Amino acid sequence: MPEIKYNCYFHTWERWMDGEIVIGNLRFIYDFVAEDSGDLGDADHIINPFSEEGARKHFADMGIPNIEFVYPNYDYSDAISEMNKVDNLISNIIKMTNKIRKEEN
Repeated sequence: MPEIKYNCYFHTWERWMDGEIVIGNLRFIYDFVAEDSGDLGDADHIINPFSEEGARKHFADMGIPNIEFVYPNYDYSDAISEMNKVDNLISNIIKMTNKIRKEEN
């Protein structure tokens, strides 16, 4: 059986973990979320407990008992935090623009 890895996109398990399963040269996006995350997408897998241990159990139940978890050298959470700030700024600009347009009418 080829070596199977789960490449985590984040350093910590906080409400969600995005990542990919790697089997040889094949890669599959595989995301986890906590039940209380409020962000349950179609492709997300809910695990309990929400941790590496919970994910290991999830994979073992699928017949993959010895998956290796690989964490990034870079903490993407800082970049995501900055992207969220920009997203909020853009959202506020749109709201202000819509308000101005409404007042003009």
